[in-house]
Amino acid sequence: MPTPAVPLVETDLALPGGHVTVLMGQQQGKYPSGNSMLVQGSLGALLIDPSIDVYTRGGAPATIDRMLISHAHEDHLAGVARFPDALLHAHHEDVAALRHLDSLLEVYGMPEPGRSTFAGQLVEDFHYTARPDATGIAEGDSFDLGGVTVSVVHLPGHTR
Repeated sequence: MPTPAVPLVETDLALPGGHVTVLMGQQQGKYPSGNSMLVQGSLGALLIDPSIDVYTRGGAPATIDRMLISHAHEDHLAGVARFPDALLHAHHEDVAALRHLDSLLEVYGMPEPGRSTFAGQLVEDFHYTARPDATGIAEGDSFDLGGVTVSVVHLPGHTR
């Protein structure tokens, strides 16, 4: 069952055209918060990088059908747990990190000691929830939301 829609808050920014809303995190998205992007069309809504603040708010101001993770870091996926029925997508090199906690830890290259402590923080503080159903995406993929299309552009940099 989808999480009920949560109202926009004062700091959220609806962009011209009404299809895109930036869900602002605390302190303009400064870590550990983050900014999330909600894209809505007539056929559904896509949430990009559901942040810890999306989790804390209890969801997003729309019924979320899909989520897109730009890269597998805790501050970009903390809100995933709020939308268990939404389809989840990430770049094919990051999708394993959404499927298994051990794979996320491998993204960080975290050795023991400290690995198990950090794993606990990911679960407790960032609400990490394994999503074995997560699917990979690549450059050129797109999502038709009904009158709005989101196109995937691969911009590698700060992760794999």
